[in-house]
Amino acid sequence: MESNVTVLRPVNKDVNNALGELPNGAFNFGLFFNKWFFVDTRSWKCPTVNANPLLNNLDISIKLFNGEKPSVNGKSGFWDSSVAKTELEKKSKQLDGISAMYEKMGYVAFRKEVSLASALVIGLGNEHPTEKGFRFDWTTGSPFIPSSSIKGVVRLAYLVNELRRIEDEKEAEIFSDDVVDGKLSVDAKMVFGSGELKRAKQGASRGKVIFLDAFPVVLPKLKPEIMTCHYQDYLMDGKRGPTEDQQPNPQQFWAVSPYLDENGEKPLKFIFRMLIPKYITADQARFSALKMALKSALSEHGLGAKTAIGHGRFDSGLILNPDRLQNGNKHTEFVPEPVQIIDFWEKATLRFTPNNGEISVHSSDQRKKAIFKNKEFVPEILHKKLFKDRKPVIANVKVEVHGNLYKMIKIV
Repeated sequence: MESNVTVLRPVNKDVNNALGELPNGAFNFGLFFNKWFFVDTRSWKCPTVNANPLLNNLDISIKLFNGEKPSVNGKSGFWDSSVAKTELEKKSKQLDGISAMYEKMGYVAFRKEVSLASALVIGLGNEHPTEKGFRFDWTTGSPFIPSSSIKGVVRLAYLVNELRRIEDEKEAEIFSDDVVDGKLSVDAKMVFGSGELKRAKQGASRGKVIFLDAFPVVLPKLKPEIMTCHYQDYLMDGKRGPTEDQQPNPQQFWAVSPYLDENGEKPLKFIFRMLIPKYITADQARFSALKMALKSALSEHGLGAKTAIGHGRFDSGLILNPDRLQNGNKHTEFVPEPVQIIDFWEKATLRFTPNNGEISVHSSDQRKKAIFKNKEFVPEILHKKLFKDRKPVIANVKVEVHGNLYKMIKIV
């Protein structure tokens, strides 16, 4: 297409005149990328690669966001990000204020700044003329991670961690089928909520933990990423196989850079916030499971798109002790005294394996397991049935929780 193709913005005339070909000043960047784009009057499209630079929304936008001054027809544009930085600070204070109010209502405000470890791709599937969207907050114009996305990945990590604790293959299959059907454990339903299942006599319930949007501590840098379709004829038309003679079609999309500088020495941090009822934080086993799920979600599963190839990962060194809100908006590191996390299993099943001398203990729902060899833990009244007759024994036990592992403390 020739460079003199007529282009226009599908916006109000006054808005178009105020912006000019390339905007200058403290405009809302999210609106610029999603709304204030140019289109070709012949096709009414906004392609990403074109002889007319006004039609390259991705290229111009990323330069503006990162502080460059792209030029079109001898005129340059520049984004004054100072207002956006101020609005981002206000947003953070607003979220902290909301958290402080919830603390007065019986919640614990979990707040943690976590470093981004790999490029974050957010909003790729959002509607956009380039067919490669990006998520910006409408009020600040800053990239952010929606609370719904965070809750979804944390829920996934929580259920995966529950599955990992099940060693029996058949039990694991039953658990997986239940999750697919929407049937969750009592603890998972308490945290995340669940839908109604009439056949399982499960009523709909609301999750008790509130997840808030995650915003960067400071405005990030954006970077271009490339995905390449190598088999266009095969994938688009299906008329031929995926042969190597087909023309590759590289497609550019955006991502949040994990660094604030070019040398990779200043990591970008996001603030993650959860509002947790005190009766959950008071139960050390449940609170530990939730924090482990958050850690797994950020460092193992990842947020946003392209997580299968490593995007959207956060620092695996996430500290599980949160920066708790205290004294209004003042943040202090919340590091409680070392606490022994105890779990009490009623009607647990004990089994003895003479070949290796191990004694296994399964919780009543068969989803938790502890192994030990010290027979002194077993009350003498149970010795004959367990060690001589080698039959299962039912008892109440206390165990110490270490993440997904359980250490025997006492058999009652």
